[in-house]
Amino acid sequence: MASFEQQLTGGTLFSGIEGAGVVSPRDFPKVDVLHASPPCQPYSMGRDPADSPRRRIAGVIPDWIRHVRPSGFSLEQVTKFRNSSYCRQILAVLEDCGYSIFHGVVDAYDYGLPQHRRRYLLLASRHGWIERPTPSLFRSGWVCATRDLWAELPEASPLKTQETAYGPLSEWWSISSYPFLIQRIGAPRPSTGSPYICLYDAASRTVKAMGGDRHWRQMNLYRDGRLFSPGLRFYARLQSFPDWFNFKPFDQCRRDRAAKGIGNAYPPDLAEMMFRILQRAIVGAAA
Repeated sequence: MASFEQQLTGGTLFSGIEGAGVVSPRDFPKVDVLHASPPCQPYSMGRDPADSPRRRIAGVIPDWIRHVRPSGFSLEQVTKFRNSSYCRQILAVLEDCGYSIFHGVVDAYDYGLPQHRRRYLLLASRHGWIERPTPSLFRSGWVCATRDLWAELPEASPLKTQETAYGPLSEWWSISSYPFLIQRIGAPRPSTGSPYICLYDAASRTVKAMGGDRHWRQMNLYRDGRLFSPGLRFYARLQSFPDWFNFKPFDQCRRDRAAKGIGNAYPPDLAEMMFRILQRAIVGAAA
């Protein structure tokens, strides 16, 4: 929240929502566009206890829509959310209120980001037709997005788990004569049972909330026979954050909190695409 307060000018942030009902429909302000993405933990690998109040937050969104009747509505969430009862309730309310709707799973890489990031996206307009997101003609890889940061990356030593998975560091050149990304602890991917390798200028793996140096979601860059640790700005680039975005926890909080914020974020470039679609629908209908 501190980071958003630092970037936001001329707006209001609602914070401290611990459970459903804290911001009731009666107290919610009138807005033109309502973006309501509930916490992802109940629908993601992180999971949540059955009694977690975060599970109930999505339940108030249909009431917000009925009360506010925004010109545009948007929601972004992990893919499992589309199979939830809350998602079905939200779609039903939007249909009952006469909204034009697009919803489905999109991959960030198809829209110009240098990573694979599959998310459920829901867009709705009360006045104009909602267009389907158009994939980008340009695909950007992780090398293009981060090459200028490589000179500043600190060197890293391989972990035993990495050498077990990939072989000794001296043999890694046989994998590729070009730079590549590997998983920090060298654990196999659950889907294939093989170690993760991202070769030169392909899309990187999904950037997720990250912990310390040995956290399984971290990556290492291998180039010129040496191993390097990508910094927070490296991951922010993969998420399409502009370099001017100042993550306040960089200086005032633990590094892990900044990494978690980057990994949990919805990529700004995708957010811009989403709201431009809503803008065209709303403005076009008013023309």
